Amino acid sequence: MERIKNPAKGRDSGENGKPGRIRIDDGPDLPGKGEITIKGGETLIIDTPGGGGFGNPEERLESLIHRDLENGLISKTFAVCHYKQKDSGVS
Repeated sequence: MERIKNPAKGRDSGENGKPGRIRIDDGPDLPGKGEITIKGGETLIIDTPGGGGFGNPEERLESLIHRDLENGLISKTFAVCHYKQKDSGVS
């Protein structure tokens, strides 16, 4: 699995993506490469990595932020943390 340790880079001032994770049940993170034996009854959990952003988040149009919120693409918490704009209406 790729992008476990090194997430995708953002472009044009966009933020980097989040790295992926692989683990068995609630155990420690496993490496992205290699051979691992999973025993019966264990659950393999794979959190896929996120892509990098495009463009400066502080310059994103308010209408697009609200569209993303309405469509469930981002949470209100994410919007407040990542889109610090004057009079954005996101708070």
